[in-house]
Amino acid sequence: LKIIKKKVKKAKIILFFHNDPLEMKGSKSIKDRLYLISNCSGICFVSNYIKNQFLIDLNDNTEKLHVLYNGVSLVSNIKHKKEKLITFVGRLVQEKGAHLFLEAVKKLHKKYKDWDFMVVGSTYLGTNSKTIYSEKIRALVLELGSNVKFTGYLSYQKSQTIIQKSEILIVPSIWDEPFGLVVAEGMLCGCAIITSNKGAIPEIIKDKGILLDNINVKKIMNSLELLINNNSLRNSFQKKAKFQFKFTAKNSARTLDHLRKKIMIG
Repeated sequence: LKIIKKKVKKAKIILFFHNDPLEMKGSKSIKDRLYLISNCSGICFVSNYIKNQFLIDLNDNTEKLHVLYNGVSLVSNIKHKKEKLITFVGRLVQEKGAHLFLEAVKKLHKKYKDWDFMVVGSTYLGTNSKTIYSEKIRALVLELGSNVKFTGYLSYQKSQTIIQKSEILIVPSIWDEPFGLVVAEGMLCGCAIITSNKGAIPEIIKDKGILLDNINVKKIMNSLELLINNNSLRNSFQKKAKFQFKFTAKNSARTLDHLRKKIMIG
């Protein structure tokens, strides 16, 4: 930021935070954040949770701070019918909680043989490189029956197709999600969602899915059984998620354009 300010003295700078400012170099301290407020025309955050993290130990909630939610869109116009499929989509790292989902599946998959349980994802985007954790997930899947599947990494379009086909999407994060992109994608695709009350997730899902405090295997298992056995509740969550969805790429772009014009005029 200092280099830009030196080279372009009259530049109007908008800074974007997609992760916790208190864990990033240049915004950890009060001094760092006060400097950013003084030298930026606007600072955007992907959620109120991230904005509130930025404001910790600061007295003023300046008008320069804005929440600009991420936006998602369907990559294909092809419509897919729902199947008896329960899916986890995400990076295979401890904090995303795939192991919690599979431990719950271990207790349910024989009881619900007409349902499929699927894990989609890898440790790093675009690759199926192995880690201790990803191998643990693969091993857990292999222990279970033919109705439990592991795909590894899939392209964005293929993973979104699976989400569209899924009756239920599980997002069992055990860390504070800055936004919760998979939750938003699941809503857009009309899934009944089970997720954790962590970070910005409550802002995204609100009352349009099952939100679990202190998420654990037992709570996931109970929630899965509830949605599997209660068609009316499952359909209600699916409809609310899809037809009340507002986190579209168009809405995000429109909000950003409005903010840019406001800053340029000001």
